[in-house]
Order: sequence, then structure tokens, then C-alpha cells
Amino acid sequence: MMVGSYWHNFLGATILSVYVFLLSLLNNTPQASIERALLTFIISLILIQLMRWGVTYITKKNHQQNINKHNSSNENPDYNESDVELDVEETANHVRTMMNEEQLER
Repeated sequence: MMVGSYWHNFLGATILSVYVFLLSLLNNTPQASIERALLTFIISLILIQLMRWGVTYITKKNHQQNINKHNSSNENPDYNESDVELDVEETANHVRTMMNEEQLER
């Protein structure tokens, strides 16, 4: 999915070309101002589209990297459930021993 839409391209290019037309009208003939505004419209339309493609590419790439990081963290080859169960049993035995020793001291 691409960021924004063609409507955003058209709107941005239109606003920019009107701005250029008004600024150009102060120092040039109306025909030259219209030509500059049309050229600005075409160039800005292309540049906005390229920026949209770039943002979409970066967003998809970052999203894919986040998915890969998430998947690799879930698939830890060093993790072994039987080792965890042994650690829990050892800890429980150690706690029982300590509690028994404490009861004997009283």
C-alpha cells in the first residue's frame, strides 16, 4: 500500500503551482507566469510521486525488518524447555532445604 494517494499529488502540485503563478505574476507577463506555473505543476507532481514511492519503500523495508527481528527472537535455538524445568526443580529443592534447615534451628 502506498502512502497517500494521487489526490495528494494533485493537491500538492496545484497549491505549489498557484503559489509560483502568483509570485511570478508580480515580475512577469501573465503568459510567462502561466508557463512557469504549468512547469512547476508537472515537476512537483513527479517529485511528489517519487517521494511517495520512497516513503512506501522505506516503510515496507522497516516493517519487514521488524517482522524478521520478531520472528528471530521467537526462534531462539539456545532455549530448551527441559533445561528450564530442571532449573525450576533445582531451585525448589534448594528452597525446601533452606526451609528445613531454618525449622531445625528453631
